[in-house]
Amino acid sequence: MRGSSTRGANYVHIHLCAGDIQRRAVLQLFTMIRVVFVLFSFFPLCQSMDEAIVNLAFVGFQRKHGKRYQDEAEERKRAKIFQSNLEYIEKVNAQNLSYTLGVNQYSDLTFEEFAAQMLHPIEVDDNLQERLRAEVGSGRVAAPTSVDWRGKGVLNPIKDQGQCGSCWAFSANGALEAQYAIATRKLLSFSEKQLNDCSSSYGNKGCYRGGLMEYAYEYIRDKGIDLESTYPYKDRDDACKTSLESEADGLPVIANNTSLYSFIAGFGLPAS
Repeated sequence: MRGSSTRGANYVHIHLCAGDIQRRAVLQLFTMIRVVFVLFSFFPLCQSMDEAIVNLAFVGFQRKHGKRYQDEAEERKRAKIFQSNLEYIEKVNAQNLSYTLGVNQYSDLTFEEFAAQMLHPIEVDDNLQERLRAEVGSGRVAAPTSVDWRGKGVLNPIKDQGQCGSCWAFSANGALEAQYAIATRKLLSFSEKQLNDCSSSYGNKGCYRGGLMEYAYEYIRDKGIDLESTYPYKDRDDACKTSLESEADGLPVIANNTSLYSFIAGFGLPAS
């Protein structure tokens, strides 16, 4: 594929044929470095991504996420992985599914590398499934076919767990924050760091061995939860620093997707 470019005061305008690169994904990539792409739909379709475009996208990715590699060989390796992930993103997005993929700080990793860093298994005691009993009935609730809380003003912006296997803490707090906002009309952000540091006696294992939302809720029920502004997040394990002693009122635990559906739709509450 061939193209041409003109340089302005603040932007670089690049004219190229519109291949399997979708407009929205391209714009998302290049706003990182204030580059605007003018894609002409009447140009012939391209069979693959232009190397110069991918390289430019990779430079923007490095700048945005502060990526530094140990040598040129490692940088070339990461650039190749980035291109592969970019092509996968475009392939999936072209299917017009119910979700859209995009570039983030992990786009220079293979799935295996990402899994090794982020998807840490958690050892679950044998009695956990026995204890997972929903308190919302068995699904006998007249409910709509879909429930979307994003426009209700009860959800915080998406948070970043960083290089720490603390997804369980974010999931637990996300549901609790929303339920608190529904009850009080005040949206707060609770501390995932507190859960990561302080709930080990309840079964959670921190950044490197993971945890469960159920264990987090048991901790919150007994000890309470601080605000993120008071106990800010860092993607590492530290000693517990809280002295909270407040307690929560109750702990409904949901055993399956049917009960989860009933809880969200029938009771009008987000869940983890």
